Amino acid sequence: MISDRDWSRFMRYARRVRKLHYHCREGPTERLRHRTFAALLQRAAHAGVPLLPRLEELSWLQSSEDIAHYRHFISPSLRRVTIYVQPSLQPEHQHANELLQLLNEQSP
Repeated sequence: MISDRDWSRFMRYARRVRKLHYHCREGPTERLRHRTFAALLQRAAHAGVPLLPRLEELSWLQSSEDIAHYRHFISPSLRRVTIYVQPSLQPEHQHANELLQLLNEQSP
């Protein structure tokens, strides 16, 4: 759980972020990062705001078929999106269409 004070501080710095390169890995040290990341996404969803409101470039390694995380990064300032999909995943057209629709609606 992220306190109101910590969330306020995070959002103050989050406004400065213009590029994010997120490449998810499995391992003992990354598990804490995944929990932290999940807590931030949950707080952003509760607040109804993008996690990084001035993000312009997003580069992402897709490690699962779940695209729910993307919605927390899509905002009007986003200009470039690169998604790397692991060969072991079979992307479903429904998920890809949902992502493209979100991009079209929220980041024209």
